[in-house]
Amino acid sequence: MNLIPDWQCPRVILVLPTVFMEYYDEHLKELKLFYADFLQEIARYDRVICLVIDRANAEKMMQLTNLSNDFFPIAYIEDIWVRDFAPIQSLTSYLKLKFNPSYESKTNNKFIERSFLDFLDTLQINNLEFVDLYLEGGNFIHNGNGTAIITDKIYRQNKLKTPQEIEFLIKDKLSIEHLVIVPTEPGDRTGHIDGMMRWIDSDRVYIPVFGNSIEPEIKRIYKQIFNNQVSFIPSNAIAKYGGLLNCISWNYN
Repeated sequence: MNLIPDWQCPRVILVLPTVFMEYYDEHLKELKLFYADFLQEIARYDRVICLVIDRANAEKMMQLTNLSNDFFPIAYIEDIWVRDFAPIQSLTSYLKLKFNPSYESKTNNKFIERSFLDFLDTLQINNLEFVDLYLEGGNFIHNGNGTAIITDKIYRQNKLKTPQEIEFLIKDKLSIEHLVIVPTEPGDRTGHIDGMMRWIDSDRVYIPVFGNSIEPEIKRIYKQIFNNQVSFIPSNAIAKYGGLLNCISWNYN
């Protein structure tokens, strides 16, 4: 049972922030413009949908993106960091880790997780396999060939298990042969690996940009390295909340 890397999953899901997610109120308008830009870029290559709370939000996003109604199905998901509470996909099933990050309350985490599981039912994804381990998707990256990287936050989240038990579960349930555990980045409240590194499609990459003075040179270098198969996404809005492009998207088959 091998895990499927993102670049082999042609469908992508995003969750649009809404006024009911009060945490995002201060920059909500800016966030929606960011989502519009990101959606337009993804839609050039992948089958993407953005979950919205109601038809009014769908129509607004249609205006901002020039994308059709099919891109904006209605579903209420309790938060936007879909990578963290979505399952990990293998060749035979969807592996669902336990979701209870320290940066949210336990009650909110339950609502968030339940709302997404209910949505998966609408996709008729019923081959879920639950794994008895606390681990957010943002703290797990893999190359599809048996190697994975996570941070040492995994030990603090699973204090009732020994490090050996934790590592065995990951290797056994997620079919990982080579597990690399790195120190959590200082100051990162999430403790996630995807804020530090991730594997990418060898043919195309997304790069977040922030309007810095050094970016023209950075863009030149990336274009040279990837033979112009690179998309630059202005990401100031989402970065204000401690996340970037990987955190708000989930790839699946």
